[in-house]
Amino acid sequence: MLFLDPNKPIATCVSETCNVCPVHKTLHCHFRPRNLIHFLLVVFPSFLLGGFVIIWGYPLLFLISGLQWFLLIVYVLSVAGFFMTLKTFLCSQCMNFACPLNAVEDEIRRDFFYRNPEVAKAWGVDAKS
Repeated sequence: MLFLDPNKPIATCVSETCNVCPVHKTLHCHFRPRNLIHFLLVVFPSFLLGGFVIIWGYPLLFLISGLQWFLLIVYVLSVAGFFMTLKTFLCSQCMNFACPLNAVEDEIRRDFFYRNPEVAKAWGVDAKS
């Protein structure tokens, strides 16, 4: 099965159901196909074309050397808008706490670790505090 059942908690969770879980409302413990499509539309093109540095760094060289200041400003604003969109709609709900863009609130993170003691143990976090 590609996606976990959205009505059941993930295997490490101590809860019986996701209905009363406070973490479920703000954190994606498991993803639906819609989330994968959203991720692919936002992030995948840059990976497909060579990665973040090449995609976002390469045009800067030509915009600066060609003295295209207006296009440089538009480009920088577009990249900033991309990262703001990514952080607002994906990174603030992702359970990948190792990612540098992860923006999940500490309270939600603690609740997640409390409900998933095996994950907390792997992270070296005291789940009971």
